[in-house]
This record gives sequence, C-alpha cells and structure tokens, in this order.
Amino acid sequence: MPAINAGAKGDLLARWIDPFLRPVMKAKSQAAHEPTAVSRPEQSGQVQSGGADPDRVLLFGNGPAAGWGVASHDAAIPGHLAREFSALTGHPVEVNVIADPAVGCAAAPALLAGLDLSAYDAVVVILGSSDALQLLPTHRWELAMTAVIRTLLDKTAVATDIVIMGIQPLSSIPAFSVRPNGLADEHASILNEITRQACRGRVTYLEPPDVRHPGLALTPGPASEGHWNAVYHEWGKIQAGRLQQLRAANPAWRSD
Repeated sequence: MPAINAGAKGDLLARWIDPFLRPVMKAKSQAAHEPTAVSRPEQSGQVQSGGADPDRVLLFGNGPAAGWGVASHDAAIPGHLAREFSALTGHPVEVNVIADPAVGCAAAPALLAGLDLSAYDAVVVILGSSDALQLLPTHRWELAMTAVIRTLLDKTAVATDIVIMGIQPLSSIPAFSVRPNGLADEHASILNEITRQACRGRVTYLEPPDVRHPGLALTPGPASEGHWNAVYHEWGKIQAGRLQQLRAANPAWRSD
C-alpha cells in the first residue's frame, strides 16, 4: 500500500503524545468497556424483517455494533438496519450480528477467520472506536485494517459486497468522556482516511452518521435507552441506503 499522508500526520501526533496520554487513554477505554459500564445485548444474535429467502447481511465488529445502551439487537443497529433495508427493497432481510465490545482491529482477522461468510450477500464492518480512543499508531492501524480487508475478501463469495464503516467522533460516545473536536476525534478522523484509501473494488467505505445534531443532543447524565435507539436508527438508515445501492448494482444479489 502506498505511503499515506494522513498516516504520517497521525504518527507524528502519536509520537508526541505517547509518553503522556496513551496510558491514560488505554485506562479510559478499559473502564468504558467494563461489562457493568453500560447495558448491551449478547455478543451474537439475529434480527429478521420479512419472510422467506431473505437478503443476508452480517454486521461484524465492536463499538456501535455491540449495541451500547440497549437491551436487544432489535433496538440496536441490526434491528434498524433490517427494517430500513427491507422497507427500501420490499424484500425480506436477515441481519446476523457478531460483536465484541472490546475487540481491536488487530484481533478482528482471527475472529473473522473462524466464521463461515460464504452465504452472505453483504458484510458490514464497524471497528476502531477503542483503537482510536487508545491513540493506536497509524502504521499499526493500516496493517490491521489491510488484514481485515484481506480476510474478508478471502472468506466471502466473490459477489459479496463489503462495507467498512468509519469511526464515529469519539466525543459522541458518552462513556468515553472526550472533548469534542479534540485529539481523540482528530485521531479517529486520521484513521478513517487510512481506511477510506484501503477500500476498493467490492470493498467500499461508508462515513458514519453524525449523531451530534440537535435532535440527538444529550442532556447531563447517562444516555437513555431512547437516545441510543435513536442513534442506532441513524446508523441503520445510512447502512440500508448503501446496501440498497449495492444491491441494485450487483446482479448476484437474490432477485425479487
């Protein structure tokens, strides 16, 4: 992969902050991902919308994929994605989710290698929030994301569409308690640019939704389940829009 300006900028930033902030940010990440830190559903599950012969989608990853703040996958991204996608296509949808709240990008290829991905029409990947919070050096992110993409290409059918989601601004995650537009948000943006440049062919990059708009503004105190439900609706909506575009352009998806 060619040299990436975003990565060079990020490595300069990382070398400057490493002795001071990385241990602090790692501790912050560990605290946020404690099992008792916030409610979330089981690590794997399935949501269906419609009837027989559904389009099959795998949602894989950490962070928002894990369903922070809600009790079921139906109220998290999988449920919203299934309903939104089915409404757009008029076709049944099955969304399977495999999510580990604390898995980093470097560990993801090993998890993917143990899965049977051959029957999916699409795979949607959400990774990086914990890596960005811990200020992972950009060269390590580039190697890890390249390995994730290579594993997905090897494990899926040649017609399977793969969508890699960008990292949302970390300041939009209440449990992280980081400053808006600060160092953590900037680092996430740099990692996103590296990911964007790594996506090509049947692997496409999708910018995460901006969940900091006034309709989703947080009041002081813990975020409510209703807040998280609305956030996940935003995620499911933009994912469904992208999958509709890919479905329309890919004759290998099941016909109606």
